[in-house]
Amino acid sequence: MGERTPSTRGPIDMESGAAGLFDTSFSDSPADLRALCEALIWADSEAEVEAILSDAGYWDDIDAWSVFGANPANASVIGGQQEAPEAALVEKIVNSIDARLLDACRRGGLDPRSADGIPSSGLEAVSSWFDHGMNTGQVSRSGNVIAWAPGKRDEQADRITVAATGPTDGYASISIADDGEGQEPDDFAATFCSLNTGNKRSIPFVQGKHTMGGTGALRFCGAGRVHAHNLQLVVSRRNPAYATAGDETPWGFTVVRRFPEQDNEKTPTFRFLAPNGTVLRFEADELAIFPLAPAERGRAEPYARPARWGTLTKLYEYLRTTYVTRAAMKAKSRTQLSLLRKLELRMPNAMLPVKLYECRDFRSVVDAHPHQVLTGIMGRLHNLRSPSETLEWGGTPKSLEFRIDGQLIRVAVWAFRKPAGAWRGSHGVLFTLNGQTHATLPDSFFDRADVEMNSLRKSLLVIVDCSEISSTHESALMMTSRDRLADSLFAKQIKDRLAKDLSEHPALKALRNERSRYPGATDDEARRTVQELLDTLIRENPDLGRLLIDGTEISNPHKPFAHADDRPELRQFPTFFRLKGARDGHRRRDAHLGAGYLRFVFETDARDDYFDRVDAPGERFLDIETDGGSWQNADHLVDGWHLSEGVAEMRLRLPDTATAGDVLRFQFTVSDDNYETSDFVSTIELIVQPPKEPSEPADTPRQPRQRPPKGDAPEIKEVREEQWDQQVPEPFDGDTALRRIDSGNGIYELRYNADNKWLRKEISRSKASEDQAADLRHQFGVVMAALGLAVMGARQRTANGQSEREDSAENGKPEMSINELIEWCTSAAAPVVASIHSLTTASLSANDSDE
Repeated sequence: MGERTPSTRGPIDMESGAAGLFDTSFSDSPADLRALCEALIWADSEAEVEAILSDAGYWDDIDAWSVFGANPANASVIGGQQEAPEAALVEKIVNSIDARLLDACRRGGLDPRSADGIPSSGLEAVSSWFDHGMNTGQVSRSGNVIAWAPGKRDEQADRITVAATGPTDGYASISIADDGEGQEPDDFAATFCSLNTGNKRSIPFVQGKHTMGGTGALRFCGAGRVHAHNLQLVVSRRNPAYATAGDETPWGFTVVRRFPEQDNEKTPTFRFLAPNGTVLRFEADELAIFPLAPAERGRAEPYARPARWGTLTKLYEYLRTTYVTRAAMKAKSRTQLSLLRKLELRMPNAMLPVKLYECRDFRSVVDAHPHQVLTGIMGRLHNLRSPSETLEWGGTPKSLEFRIDGQLIRVAVWAFRKPAGAWRGSHGVLFTLNGQTHATLPDSFFDRADVEMNSLRKSLLVIVDCSEISSTHESALMMTSRDRLADSLFAKQIKDRLAKDLSEHPALKALRNERSRYPGATDDEARRTVQELLDTLIRENPDLGRLLIDGTEISNPHKPFAHADDRPELRQFPTFFRLKGARDGHRRRDAHLGAGYLRFVFETDARDDYFDRVDAPGERFLDIETDGGSWQNADHLVDGWHLSEGVAEMRLRLPDTATAGDVLRFQFTVSDDNYETSDFVSTIELIVQPPKEPSEPADTPRQPRQRPPKGDAPEIKEVREEQWDQQVPEPFDGDTALRRIDSGNGIYELRYNADNKWLRKEISRSKASEDQAADLRHQFGVVMAALGLAVMGARQRTANGQSEREDSAENGKPEMSINELIEWCTSAAAPVVASIHSLTTASLSANDSDE
């Protein structure tokens, strides 16, 4: 990379047109070609690009444009990928990360397609080539940019940049620049302008495999216009250290463009600029492709810092976005995520840091930083200055593991103290591969009947790391567009297991119970009045009672999670890690074939993040004794694992080869870098037994579980305006009418808004006295509770055998959860319900006058 010297070239003056840049009798001299390239770099609209290429004599010459990917029907491939421009932009950034990894590999004298000395993963590659001077003895730390010092992250981030240019009130153009390996001009057709060639498929440490993900951005270029040209600029130079021509390696550049369907063609075709079959090129020692931060806060300068090699990709009129480096903005009543935050969610744990630059002239934003380092949402949360102010559990996530079809899935759960919309929007679950999000689930997932975390719905962020699954399972789980799950049995099994493990996690259950507890003192008189009115309504109207779903009277649903009084103080390095129920570290028990997993509990004083933290994490191993008396790793038999509040749970499955009569010996070891303690070792001996016989029915009939009488309503509570901000999973507002709060085990309560804006208008309009206003609030609560129960009953009756656990969707959008549906229906009905009083009063008055 060159010195940080600003370029003297600036934006194009469209008032005088582009004709002044080039003579109409265009020549292909190196000076003219460099000027042409730089003019295209500075252009920020399709109109500018069209004018420049028209003056150069290329725009209307179809023979100067080669078919992209050598496939005239390429529009169907290019247009059938990501559904959002941010997701497509991530593919461009990932390509830049791959380019830097490949550059580091080649500069080390290695062939990336060779099997000798090549890292087997991206983390290993980053560890080998970028973790210089770091203690990377722990596998879970090496290759993780979260562990880097801020200065190192900032320095490396300037070698992959994303810059926004153009107007502040329209579509911004986005430029992605890197100093990776680059490409020679003659290789553009096989790399930047290819489709489905799989030229990186045999390289284990890169993320791009199919040579198509980067093309998904083309459809979003052109400000969303139907007749847009979908223009993209690519400029690149191969690193002279290993390029064919060495220091004389030229820069190449091309423009990708969509041509409308021609005669006898049914679809448009994407082409790239290649006069006489070759992309344009010129020689230069360096070219300004990187942005430059200002000395003081303000607008960053685009294309002001030179590079000696690398790649610049520019997407013209790509995104309608606000200040890209801000975290989030308020848009009316909802939070709107910035490009920075959206990219952090799409790349939760980026392989290499990236720097975002805001180069547009936002005069009203004088205090905003014009650049931000992007390492992903995990890096952002890990490096919070005061994590305990933002996150529960001291700022650390809870982690758990499980296996589906033998594939290891790692899960991290963050809980925010307040609704996390400014951090993750409506996303609740991110499915990642090698630090990149490949699919998401909305936060309504936490409303599922088998999760029951409704009170935490707006506060949880769950990241499901699938990086260790096989390529076969990856194709069964993720779509190749990398933005959604496949509709497969494997995907359903993972979602169901995730739901089960979240619902059973002790720390999540404790937090749910704490959040679900009604804030402050309740108005017992109002609660009893509404409760009695609804009970009476249901009991005295059998037909109505049959329409409503069975209720459950709640006596004390919020029992706090009980911890032992003698729970030890949790430490960074544990002083014990012992198997519960073991004698001298050894436990012997029977294991029946076909019984599923065996559950083992460990007691420890290790902190919850002991095995997952960045700095000096612990390690654990499960070994099984072979017939020859040696020990062999058996981690694949661990079906599930989590550590929380000094208690660890391991779920163990028997080997497929186990038969009745076998005696299996296991050794479980915990170790770390603390030299003051030795490894903690526990042994387990399993005597394999035949499958259990079905139990005989008891002589005495089992007494049915006592349930409330049919027709009893759930507990109903009134919420006043001063309590709005304390409600979960997010605050009430004037539009809220009713909300159902799940408390686990099928228990729930209904909370109605006694200060709903429509109800308050009716109370004011009718000039109700204090007692009359109380009656109106009670009536509103009764009707809303009945409507909520009716919605629950209707959902149950119309399910047609489809479980709520199934994620049914229409047009790719998930169906509303029952809690969302109740809130939406009651909010929509509130204006009518609130005005029923005046309608009935007017009718009664009219009848009285007629008599």
